[in-house]
Amino acid sequence: MLPDGTWSFDASPDYSEFSFLHSGNNHTAAQVFVPDSAVKRHGSRSCHLTQFSNSINPFNANTLDSRVGIATNDTEGSEAWYGLSWRWPAGQPANTNFGAHFQFIPNQASLWPSYGPFSFQVEAGAFSLLWKTGRTPSTGTDYNPIPPNGYKATVKLLGTGAPRPWTKDVWHDFYFHVVWNAHNNGVFELWHREEGLAFVKLYSNIVGGAAMILANPHPTMMYNDQNGSPTYHAEWGLYTNLGAGSNFWIDGFRRRQSQAAMLAEFPSSSQPVNLTFRVRDLAGVQASTVVQAQVS
Repeated sequence: MLPDGTWSFDASPDYSEFSFLHSGNNHTAAQVFVPDSAVKRHGSRSCHLTQFSNSINPFNANTLDSRVGIATNDTEGSEAWYGLSWRWPAGQPANTNFGAHFQFIPNQASLWPSYGPFSFQVEAGAFSLLWKTGRTPSTGTDYNPIPPNGYKATVKLLGTGAPRPWTKDVWHDFYFHVVWNAHNNGVFELWHREEGLAFVKLYSNIVGGAAMILANPHPTMMYNDQNGSPTYHAEWGLYTNLGAGSNFWIDGFRRRQSQAAMLAEFPSSSQPVNLTFRVRDLAGVQASTVVQAQVS
């Protein structure tokens, strides 16, 4: 297991717990990553990421490209539980371009793709989880996964076409369990709740995982034939990339060693209940059985 860590905007001086800060085109960090003591979910402050352009495509010189990074040093074979909370205003745009809110990225983009194994992203009216894992090309600009085990998928979590609604002006809590594996299938299970409700297991790539979205087993990290995966360069493990998105709040990102330790730090909510739902795999096959899932 990886060691515990908490990265929020509570530290003083501002931004001191982060590994790097890129404030975008012609803006200062204070304009983009704004500590907010009025709208918060954990601790004393959240972070309000503001938007300075109608477009949020960071590859356009006239738009905002803002990122804050945290060196978590996750490597292939490591395991951890992660949690964080998001809040979106009612006017948050249904972006159809690049709008990554949070992702894990290799520390050496020259050795592996810069986009990382997965990202939480806004597009076409939905809050989605994007996967690019397994084997990727060793060189070149096209880093889309390739055989034998390359995996690419877009999974809608909240909103249009998703199993859960994407409500605004309330907090959404997420936590996820990861066993990082590039060469074989890893583990990724994700829980979600809207503020005031109970946690529901939203995604699982484990057979029999009893989640609202049941994916086939798949890798959770990338590798290539030239450099292997971040496991072989331990000093070049993963780090997180927060930003490059639009108007939203984020709070309470942390890593813990167990589900119990993670749940203990979220604000209390309703008591555990049973939820009945039908499982759908990502190939579009509707399962015929109804699964009873415990939420908390």
